[in-house]
Amino acid sequence: MDVVRTTQEQLSRITHTVRANVRKNLKKKAYFSGLTDDLYEQYYEPKVKTLFNSIFSSENQNRPLMQIYEDGYLNLHWYLHLQVAAENIPDFAKIIGLEFINYWTIFMPALLDNSKLSVSFKNSYEKALELIPDLLNWMSENVQTIRNNPNNFKDCFVHYWPHNDGTGEGAFSNEDIIFECFHNYLALSQ
Repeated sequence: MDVVRTTQEQLSRITHTVRANVRKNLKKKAYFSGLTDDLYEQYYEPKVKTLFNSIFSSENQNRPLMQIYEDGYLNLHWYLHLQVAAENIPDFAKIIGLEFINYWTIFMPALLDNSKLSVSFKNSYEKALELIPDLLNWMSENVQTIRNNPNNFKDCFVHYWPHNDGTGEGAFSNEDIIFECFHNYLALSQ
């Protein structure tokens, strides 16, 4: 009797683990479904080329490029993920990106004893934290807009994430999509 119960408990745990891993794999499949070569060529490459053509234009010759890149990248991110053009990106979304870049640029072990940089790090970190709720709400509204009008958003990543897990079921909840947009914003800006 105990052997049967133990086997059933083990089977139940194994089944739960397998289902959890399948769910994770479905999320990976959904995530990468928006990042395929054909989508890149058709929808994303023109946006990326526009950024790099702007950065390396003759008018920027002999000018520092990092600020131009930062501004362009932060705009490109929202254009690729949510199809929001630069002029429609709220200031708080841009500020969070710049503050994040600032505090990760400063946070280096060799510089921690520099009080001026420590204050700058703290201020950037606190400003980014203060604005995160606004950013999350804004992303949520945009994700909902894309879900409600998917045919109008075929040239952004989020269009593909809610429904492309290979099973016909949505592997990504709104929270998953918002997390990926936010994570990519911070991770890819470094």
